[in-house]
Amino acid sequence: MEAFKQSPSTSSSAKVTSKKYKQQEMSNGVVNNGFSSMLLSQSHHPPDVSTVEEMAMLEKQGLSNKSTAVEMNGGATVGQEAKAGIESQMQHGAAAADKAPAWKMYSPLIEAFSMSANGRYLMDTSQSADDFPSLHGIRVVSMLWVVLMHCHMFSLTGLDNYLEAFSHLQGFFFQIIANGDIVVDTFFLMSGMLVTYWTIKRLKQRKDNGDIWFWIKFYLYRWWRMTPVYAFIILVACTLLIRIVKGPLYTLPAMGLDMCKRNWWTNLLYINNFYPVEQSEICLTWSWYLAVDFQCYLISPFFILLLYRKRALGVSCIAALITASLILTGVLSAKYGLPVTVFGSPSKNTTDASADYIYTKPWTRISPFLLGMLLGYAFSSMRSRQVPINRGVVLMAWLLSTALMLSVVFGLYSHYQMPQVAQNESMKAFYNACHRFAWTLGVAWVVFACETGNGGLAAELLSWPGWKPASKVSYTVYLLHPALILVYMSSRPVTLHYDDWMLVGSSTSLFLGCC
Repeated sequence: MEAFKQSPSTSSSAKVTSKKYKQQEMSNGVVNNGFSSMLLSQSHHPPDVSTVEEMAMLEKQGLSNKSTAVEMNGGATVGQEAKAGIESQMQHGAAAADKAPAWKMYSPLIEAFSMSANGRYLMDTSQSADDFPSLHGIRVVSMLWVVLMHCHMFSLTGLDNYLEAFSHLQGFFFQIIANGDIVVDTFFLMSGMLVTYWTIKRLKQRKDNGDIWFWIKFYLYRWWRMTPVYAFIILVACTLLIRIVKGPLYTLPAMGLDMCKRNWWTNLLYINNFYPVEQSEICLTWSWYLAVDFQCYLISPFFILLLYRKRALGVSCIAALITASLILTGVLSAKYGLPVTVFGSPSKNTTDASADYIYTKPWTRISPFLLGMLLGYAFSSMRSRQVPINRGVVLMAWLLSTALMLSVVFGLYSHYQMPQVAQNESMKAFYNACHRFAWTLGVAWVVFACETGNGGLAAELLSWPGWKPASKVSYTVYLLHPALILVYMSSRPVTLHYDDWMLVGSSTSLFLGCC
């Protein structure tokens, strides 16, 4: 006020000064409202001490400026009312903070176990600009397929009509279950795609190749993201599940729950597809996928950096490795006389009928992962997700991808009709080498088309927001559902009678139960 007493006072300058302070009053009003909102929004978490002090200083400054501006206009009473209103807002915010649950004011780690917080996250169906909506639908449908296949495979030992159940393999539509193992390659494709897309995106933000800490965190994040729930399932399997089952159909040793007490560490190191060698000694036999996926992840930075810095060289290296993997798979299949289905065993050059040469080894399963890396790089290079393509080209691509996928699923129908007829070894080797890559080529087009505006009805179906909650828990469903099947079958006092509706009903209820 002293400064204004000493300065000359004219009508025009008074108006300018009054206008200037009114603008400052409005600005301080925003600060005050922001401070009150901050108190309310942080009622679940204690604000930082320095932040509170800074906001208190702003509050005092706002009160002073507001009072000064009001007094200049002769409104001291109005200034007092504004001050009282702000103090009331501060008291209301403090009261809201006092009412917050004590556990929320200490650690986000505790909040991670909150059912309400996790429930809100799981049910959130919002999509970001970098999200791939169609992947949620593909992931849920693929996991349902896996559960359906495992319900059939793991229940075979507890049926009273085993031969009848096995004879269903000759049915045309039963090929969906008999050849359902190829759906695992869909997950390899998505894994390679997402790791490439997000890593290149971060490298572009950094504008470098990433320092040593960047790549250390790259591996640690992956291990930490996969391992805690994995370790918990192993702990439950080897301590609780093997003690709660009773009955004459005890089948847990066959699927590795008993072996978790001895070989759990191989799973947490993601080497259980190499050691132990004997299939009967592996902890959680279905977890081989995690080992292969992690091993593919280990070598992915080499190809990501090549794609990021030298695109032509990176694409050439990936194409060469895909070709080498396909050739190696065919050679191993021909050498050991491997069958074209998961229900057979090697027929030559080995004395171990249960030996696994191609099914769980990274050098024969890496081709879908590498194809996913190329797809992820393509998405990371796009300025816009919307890619207009000629309708004729889109139609031909859809027909080709559909033909590829249907030929893989139903292509062995004649083989199941006449299983006693010896198959040509060269044809078996060719099928084993190419059918998984052919399947993922079809799925890759589905993803590309749906995400670039060329998916039509398929894009609308797969991008439905309702898929997202189930997609978020698909990893837990994958780990848990085989153990639940085994516990259920091992606890039954009598055998089951197999029929198609029993299989569909049990797999659907199991999926929903795991969710």
